[in-house]
Amino acid sequence: MIRIGLIGEAPNDTTAIRNLLQPSFGNKVQLSSVIKSRRGGQMDSEKFARMVKAELTDDQKDLYVFIRDADGVATEKAKLKKRKEWYCELSKDTKRPTLFLLNIYELEALIFADIDTFNHLYGSKIKSPGDVSMMSEPKDELKHKTEKRKKYHESHCPDIFKKMNLETVKNNCRYFAEFVAELNKAVATIKK
Repeated sequence: MIRIGLIGEAPNDTTAIRNLLQPSFGNKVQLSSVIKSRRGGQMDSEKFARMVKAELTDDQKDLYVFIRDADGVATEKAKLKKRKEWYCELSKDTKRPTLFLLNIYELEALIFADIDTFNHLYGSKIKSPGDVSMMSEPKDELKHKTEKRKKYHESHCPDIFKKMNLETVKNNCRYFAEFVAELNKAVATIKK
């Protein structure tokens, strides 16, 4: 079995991504969260960098996926560059292969890539925004457009992502489709 470690901004984020991807791999791949005691901004600290290096030395997964929110839309090149530099700095010393999933603007943009599933779960009528990589503040948009009886909260992501359709998300989100293609290619090269 191929073991993939997910390193993200919050346990909910890595669990959500695992829930979306795992069914496509079946029993040949196991996705799991790594370094669970952190939150978004903490990932930029020296302490976090030391934790990553120690964890990746001890953990020995076959592949690591770093997951970050860009906190900017696709045209905000400086923000995207800053996150890519962060990934390059952290991954340069790893002895295992790594990949980077940069969520443009934030993880919730992927929900908009399969908005019909969300609408079904929440009884909402949110329309697709088109290119989700040009969406600013998708989390706030989901909170704003859901009713008080079933208000969206970011802690709901793992359950929502479990019900989302991977093919729909890939078809409606170019950056995620590119990431999944890279992930599948990386998995295919791992000898087990």
